[in-house]
Amino acid sequence: MKKRTIFYLLVVIGTLLHLEAQETRTVKADLLGNGSQQELSFSLGNNGNSGFYGFSLTNNGYTKAVFNRKNISDYCDPDDFFVGGVSAYSQADFIVGGLVAVIRQKSRALLWLTRDSAMGPGGTLLFSWDGKELKEVLNMALSVQGVETIRNTKYLYGFSSVGEAWGKEGFILSSFRPTTYINLSTCAVDKAMMREKVQESGYKTIEDGAVDPDNATRLRIDGDDAFYLISNEFEESLMARDWSIISIKRLSPQHFEKYTDSELRLMRNEIFAYAGYRFNSSDLQEHFSRYSWYHETGRSMSSILESLNSIERHNIAVIQEVEKNRKVKNN
Repeated sequence: MKKRTIFYLLVVIGTLLHLEAQETRTVKADLLGNGSQQELSFSLGNNGNSGFYGFSLTNNGYTKAVFNRKNISDYCDPDDFFVGGVSAYSQADFIVGGLVAVIRQKSRALLWLTRDSAMGPGGTLLFSWDGKELKEVLNMALSVQGVETIRNTKYLYGFSSVGEAWGKEGFILSSFRPTTYINLSTCAVDKAMMREKVQESGYKTIEDGAVDPDNATRLRIDGDDAFYLISNEFEESLMARDWSIISIKRLSPQHFEKYTDSELRLMRNEIFAYAGYRFNSSDLQEHFSRYSWYHETGRSMSSILESLNSIERHNIAVIQEVEKNRKVKNN
Protein backbone atom coordinates (compact mmCIF):
# COMPACT_ATOMS: atom_id res chain seq x y z
CA MET A 1 0.00 0.00 0.00
CA LYS A 2 1.39 3.31 -1.04
CA LYS A 3 2.15 5.93 1.54
CA ARG A 4 -0.46 8.57 1.68
CA THR A 5 1.03 12.02 2.16
CA ILE A 6 -1.10 14.88 3.31
CA PHE A 7 0.14 18.43 3.44
CA TYR A 8 -1.50 20.90 5.73
CA LEU A 9 -0.78 24.52 4.86
CA LEU A 10 -2.43 26.39 7.69
CA VAL A 11 -2.80 30.11 7.17
CA VAL A 12 -3.80 31.22 10.65
CA ILE A 13 -4.74 34.87 10.74
CA GLY A 14 -6.51 34.83 14.11
CA THR A 15 -8.08 38.03 15.21
CA LEU A 16 -6.62 39.91 12.26
CA LEU A 17 -9.58 38.82 10.15
CA HIS A 18 -11.96 38.29 13.09
CA LEU A 19 -12.68 34.73 11.93
CA GLU A 20 -14.52 32.70 14.54
CA ALA A 21 -15.05 29.44 12.64
CA GLN A 22 -12.31 27.44 10.99
CA GLU A 23 -12.79 26.50 7.35
CA THR A 24 -10.94 23.55 5.82
CA ARG A 25 -10.72 22.83 2.10
CA THR A 26 -9.40 19.52 0.85
CA VAL A 27 -8.56 18.84 -2.81
CA LYS A 28 -6.47 16.39 -4.80
CA ALA A 29 -3.85 17.59 -7.27
CA ASP A 30 -1.03 16.26 -9.40
CA LEU A 31 1.67 18.63 -8.20
CA LEU A 32 4.63 17.10 -10.01
CA GLY A 33 2.80 16.34 -13.25
CA ASN A 34 3.68 12.64 -13.11
CA GLY A 35 0.12 11.35 -12.76
CA SER A 36 0.26 10.85 -8.98
CA GLN A 37 -2.35 12.57 -6.84
CA GLN A 38 -1.52 14.28 -3.55
CA GLU A 39 -4.24 15.30 -1.17
CA LEU A 40 -3.91 18.89 0.03
CA SER A 41 -5.76 20.44 2.95
CA PHE A 42 -5.91 24.17 3.69
CA SER A 43 -7.33 25.56 6.90
CA LEU A 44 -8.17 29.20 7.47
CA GLY A 45 -9.37 30.30 10.86
CA ASN A 46 -8.66 31.54 14.38
CA ASN A 47 -6.74 29.33 16.77
CA GLY A 48 -5.56 32.24 18.92
CA ASN A 49 -2.04 32.25 17.47
CA SER A 50 -1.49 34.06 14.18
CA GLY A 51 1.13 32.60 11.86
CA PHE A 52 1.74 30.57 8.73
CA TYR A 53 2.37 26.87 9.35
CA GLY A 54 3.06 23.81 7.23
CA PHE A 55 3.00 20.15 8.16
CA SER A 56 3.40 16.86 6.35
CA LEU A 57 1.61 13.73 7.54
CA THR A 58 3.02 10.28 6.72
CA ASN A 59 2.51 6.83 8.21
CA ASN A 60 5.05 7.84 10.86
CA GLY A 61 2.94 10.76 12.03
CA TYR A 62 3.24 14.52 11.76
CA THR A 63 6.56 16.05 10.73
CA LYS A 64 6.93 19.79 10.86
CA ALA A 65 7.98 21.34 7.56
CA VAL A 66 11.29 23.19 7.35
CA PHE A 67 10.45 26.91 7.41
CA ASN A 68 10.03 29.69 9.94
CA ARG A 69 6.73 30.97 11.33
CA LYS A 70 6.79 34.22 9.39
CA ASN A 71 3.34 35.78 9.34
CA ILE A 72 2.63 36.98 5.84
CA SER A 73 0.36 39.67 7.30
CA ASP A 74 3.47 41.51 8.52
CA TYR A 75 3.53 43.06 5.06
CA CYS A 76 0.05 44.59 5.07
CA ASP A 77 -2.70 46.14 7.13
CA PRO A 78 -4.94 43.58 8.90
CA ASP A 79 -8.05 44.75 7.04
CA ASP A 80 -6.27 44.35 3.68
CA PHE A 81 -4.95 40.83 4.24
CA PHE A 82 -5.59 38.01 1.82
CA VAL A 83 -3.84 35.24 -0.09
CA GLY A 84 -4.80 33.67 -3.39
CA GLY A 85 -7.05 34.97 -6.11
CA VAL A 86 -4.60 37.64 -7.27
CA SER A 87 -4.10 38.44 -10.92
CA ALA A 88 -0.52 37.16 -10.87
CA TYR A 89 -1.77 33.63 -10.20
CA SER A 90 -3.23 33.45 -13.71
CA GLN A 91 0.28 32.70 -14.97
CA ALA A 92 0.81 29.71 -12.68
CA ASP A 93 0.28 26.13 -13.90
CA PHE A 94 -2.82 25.78 -11.70
CA ILE A 95 -4.28 26.86 -8.36
CA VAL A 96 -5.12 24.51 -5.51
CA GLY A 97 -8.01 25.20 -3.16
CA GLY A 98 -8.24 28.81 -4.30
CA LEU A 99 -5.29 29.62 -2.00
CA VAL A 100 -2.04 28.26 -3.39
CA ALA A 101 -0.67 28.59 -6.92
CA VAL A 102 1.54 25.81 -8.29
CA ILE A 103 4.47 26.21 -10.67
CA ARG A 104 5.82 22.92 -11.98
CA GLN A 105 9.51 22.36 -12.57
CA LYS A 106 11.48 19.32 -13.72
CA SER A 107 11.88 17.57 -10.37
CA ARG A 108 9.70 19.60 -8.04
CA ALA A 109 6.66 21.78 -7.66
CA LEU A 110 6.71 25.27 -6.16
CA LEU A 111 3.75 26.12 -3.93
CA TRP A 112 3.26 29.88 -4.12
CA LEU A 113 1.28 32.18 -1.85
CA THR A 114 1.27 35.91 -2.40
CA ARG A 115 -0.59 39.07 -1.54
CA ASP A 116 -1.14 41.60 -4.31
CA SER A 117 -1.16 45.30 -3.54
CA ALA A 118 -1.32 48.49 -5.58
CA MET A 119 -0.21 50.60 -2.59
CA GLY A 120 2.70 48.73 -1.09
CA PRO A 121 4.76 45.56 -0.97
CA GLY A 122 2.86 42.32 -0.58
CA GLY A 123 4.13 39.20 1.13
CA THR A 124 5.29 36.28 -1.01
CA LEU A 125 6.13 32.75 0.09
CA LEU A 126 7.44 29.85 -1.98
CA PHE A 127 7.60 26.22 -0.82
CA SER A 128 9.39 23.47 -2.71
CA TRP A 129 7.88 19.95 -2.89
CA ASP A 130 9.98 17.19 -4.49
CA GLY A 131 7.59 14.35 -3.66
CA LYS A 132 9.19 13.69 -0.28
CA GLU A 133 9.96 16.94 1.52
CA LEU A 134 8.32 20.34 1.84
CA LYS A 135 10.72 23.30 2.30
CA GLU A 136 10.30 27.04 2.47
CA VAL A 137 12.59 28.49 -0.21
CA LEU A 138 11.48 32.15 -0.34
CA ASN A 139 9.89 34.51 2.18
CA MET A 140 10.06 38.22 1.38
CA ALA A 141 8.12 41.45 1.07
CA LEU A 142 7.41 41.16 -2.65
CA SER A 143 4.27 42.31 -4.42
CA VAL A 144 4.27 39.92 -7.39
CA GLN A 145 3.16 41.32 -10.73
CA GLY A 146 3.46 38.10 -12.71
CA VAL A 147 5.59 35.27 -14.09
CA GLU A 148 7.90 35.73 -17.07
CA THR A 149 9.99 33.21 -19.00
CA ILE A 150 13.30 34.67 -20.19
CA ARG A 151 15.73 32.52 -22.13
CA ASN A 152 14.01 29.32 -20.92
CA THR A 153 14.13 30.41 -17.27
CA LYS A 154 11.00 31.30 -15.30
CA TYR A 155 10.97 34.38 -13.06
CA LEU A 156 8.56 35.86 -10.54
CA TYR A 157 8.74 39.63 -10.88
CA GLY A 158 7.32 42.47 -8.84
CA PHE A 159 8.03 45.30 -6.41
CA SER A 160 9.94 44.62 -3.20
CA SER A 161 9.49 47.88 -1.31
CA VAL A 162 7.73 51.20 -1.34
CA GLY A 163 8.09 54.52 0.43
CA GLU A 164 6.10 57.71 0.55
CA ALA A 165 6.91 61.20 1.75
CA TRP A 166 4.86 64.31 2.20
CA GLY A 167 6.91 67.50 1.94
CA LYS A 168 5.82 70.94 3.08
CA GLU A 169 4.80 71.51 -0.52
CA GLY A 170 1.98 69.04 0.01
CA PHE A 171 3.26 66.80 -2.78
CA ILE A 172 3.41 63.00 -2.51
CA LEU A 173 6.65 61.24 -3.35
CA SER A 174 6.27 57.52 -4.00
CA SER A 175 9.26 55.26 -4.55
CA PHE A 176 9.67 51.61 -5.54
CA ARG A 177 12.74 49.47 -5.90
CA PRO A 178 13.41 48.62 -9.54
CA THR A 179 11.36 45.58 -10.51
CA THR A 180 12.66 42.57 -8.56
CA TYR A 181 13.22 39.31 -10.48
CA ILE A 182 13.18 36.00 -8.59
CA ASN A 183 14.82 33.15 -10.52
CA LEU A 184 12.50 30.19 -9.88
CA SER A 185 15.32 27.71 -10.49
CA THR A 186 17.24 29.07 -7.51
CA CYS A 187 14.37 30.92 -5.74
CA ALA A 188 16.71 33.87 -5.22
CA VAL A 189 16.85 37.47 -6.41
CA ASP A 190 18.61 37.65 -9.77
CA LYS A 191 20.54 40.94 -9.66
CA ALA A 192 22.01 40.45 -13.12
CA MET A 193 18.50 40.20 -14.60
CA MET A 194 17.42 43.28 -12.64
CA ARG A 195 20.34 45.27 -14.08
CA GLU A 196 19.48 44.04 -17.56
CA LYS A 197 15.84 45.09 -17.16
CA VAL A 198 16.79 48.50 -15.76
CA GLN A 199 19.02 49.15 -18.77
CA GLU A 200 16.20 48.14 -21.12
CA SER A 201 13.66 50.32 -19.35
CA GLY A 202 15.23 53.64 -20.26
CA TYR A 203 14.39 55.27 -16.92
CA LYS A 204 15.02 58.98 -16.70
CA THR A 205 17.56 60.18 -14.13
CA ILE A 206 17.74 63.25 -11.92
CA GLU A 207 21.21 62.96 -10.45
CA ASP A 208 24.27 63.78 -12.49
CA GLY A 209 26.16 60.66 -13.53
CA ALA A 210 25.16 57.00 -13.71
CA VAL A 211 23.00 55.32 -11.04
CA ASP A 212 23.89 51.79 -9.92
CA PRO A 213 20.74 49.61 -10.33
CA ASP A 214 21.82 47.50 -7.32
CA ASN A 215 21.63 50.61 -5.16
CA ALA A 216 18.68 52.35 -6.76
CA THR A 217 15.06 53.34 -6.33
CA ARG A 218 12.36 53.78 -8.96
CA LEU A 219 10.77 57.17 -8.32
CA ARG A 220 7.46 58.64 -9.35
CA ILE A 221 6.59 62.24 -8.53
CA ASP A 222 2.95 63.05 -7.89
CA GLY A 223 1.47 64.61 -11.03
CA ASP A 224 4.24 63.25 -13.28
CA ASP A 225 3.65 60.09 -15.33
CA ALA A 226 7.37 59.42 -15.83
CA PHE A 227 9.50 57.13 -13.67
CA TYR A 228 13.02 58.09 -12.61
CA LEU A 229 15.92 56.00 -11.37
CA ILE A 230 17.60 57.53 -8.31
CA SER A 231 20.21 56.27 -5.86
CA ASN A 232 19.09 55.02 -2.46
CA GLU A 233 21.18 57.76 -0.83
CA PHE A 234 19.31 60.42 -2.81
CA GLU A 235 16.00 58.82 -1.81
CA GLU A 236 16.97 59.03 1.87
CA SER A 237 17.62 62.73 1.43
CA LEU A 238 14.24 63.30 -0.21
CA MET A 239 12.42 61.40 2.53
CA ALA A 240 14.14 63.26 5.35
CA ARG A 241 13.94 66.87 4.20
CA ASP A 242 11.03 69.32 4.34
CA TRP A 243 11.68 71.03 1.00
CA SER A 244 12.88 68.09 -1.12
CA ILE A 245 10.77 69.16 -4.10
CA ILE A 246 13.50 71.61 -5.09
CA SER A 247 15.77 68.59 -5.68
CA ILE A 248 13.51 66.80 -8.16
CA LYS A 249 11.46 69.37 -10.09
CA ARG A 250 12.44 72.53 -11.97
CA LEU A 251 10.34 75.36 -10.57
CA SER A 252 9.52 78.84 -11.86
CA PRO A 253 9.85 82.13 -9.95
CA GLN A 254 6.05 82.20 -9.67
CA HIS A 255 6.15 78.99 -7.66
CA PHE A 256 8.20 80.63 -4.91
CA GLU A 257 6.24 83.88 -4.69
CA LYS A 258 3.82 82.37 -2.17
CA TYR A 259 6.55 81.84 0.43
CA THR A 260 7.80 84.29 3.04
CA ASP A 261 11.39 85.53 3.06
CA SER A 262 12.18 83.33 6.01
CA GLU A 263 10.75 80.20 4.30
CA LEU A 264 12.76 80.86 1.14
CA ARG A 265 15.91 81.21 3.22
CA LEU A 266 15.31 77.87 4.94
CA MET A 267 14.39 76.23 1.66
CA ARG A 268 17.60 77.06 -0.17
CA ASN A 269 19.83 76.34 2.84
CA GLU A 270 18.30 72.97 3.72
CA ILE A 271 20.30 71.15 1.03
CA PHE A 272 23.54 72.50 2.51
CA ALA A 273 22.45 71.52 6.01
CA TYR A 274 21.74 67.96 4.88
CA ALA A 275 25.26 67.81 3.44
CA GLY A 276 26.64 68.77 6.88
CA TYR A 277 27.51 72.43 6.35
CA ARG A 278 28.16 74.48 9.50
CA PHE A 279 26.40 77.82 9.20
CA ASN A 280 27.89 81.12 10.32
CA SER A 281 24.39 82.44 11.03
CA SER A 282 23.43 81.30 14.51
CA ASP A 283 19.69 81.12 13.73
CA LEU A 284 20.25 78.76 10.79
CA GLN A 285 22.66 76.63 12.82
CA GLU A 286 20.17 76.41 15.66
CA HIS A 287 17.27 75.60 13.32
CA PHE A 288 18.93 72.72 11.44
CA SER A 289 20.59 71.30 14.56
CA ARG A 290 17.10 70.26 15.69
CA TYR A 291 16.89 67.67 12.88
CA SER A 292 18.10 64.14 13.61
CA TRP A 293 19.68 63.95 10.15
CA TYR A 294 21.92 66.98 10.68
CA HIS A 295 25.59 66.10 11.24
CA GLU A 296 28.46 68.49 10.61
CA THR A 297 30.90 67.20 8.01
CA GLY A 298 33.24 70.17 7.62
CA ARG A 299 32.40 70.52 3.93
CA SER A 300 32.59 73.97 2.38
CA MET A 301 29.71 75.72 0.65
CA SER A 302 31.53 75.56 -2.69
CA SER A 303 32.17 71.81 -2.51
CA ILE A 304 28.53 71.14 -1.72
CA LEU A 305 27.43 73.38 -4.60
CA GLU A 306 29.58 71.35 -6.98
CA SER A 307 27.87 68.11 -5.85
CA LEU A 308 24.30 69.36 -6.43
CA ASN A 309 22.34 68.18 -9.45
CA SER A 310 21.29 70.62 -12.17
CA ILE A 311 17.70 70.85 -10.85
CA GLU A 312 18.90 71.85 -7.38
CA ARG A 313 21.29 74.46 -8.77
CA HIS A 314 18.50 75.85 -10.97
CA ASN A 315 16.01 76.16 -8.10
CA ILE A 316 18.51 77.72 -5.71
CA ALA A 317 19.33 80.35 -8.36
CA VAL A 318 15.60 81.01 -8.90
CA ILE A 319 15.01 81.42 -5.14
CA GLN A 320 17.93 83.84 -4.89
CA GLU A 321 16.50 85.84 -7.81
CA VAL A 322 13.10 86.02 -6.12
CA GLU A 323 14.75 87.20 -2.89
CA LYS A 324 16.78 89.81 -4.77
CA ASN A 325 13.72 91.18 -6.60
CA ARG A 326 11.82 91.49 -3.32
CA LYS A 327 14.60 93.54 -1.76
CA VAL A 328 14.71 95.88 -4.78
CA LYS A 329 10.93 96.24 -4.70
CA ASN A 330 10.87 96.92 -0.94
CA ASN A 331 13.59 99.55 -1.27
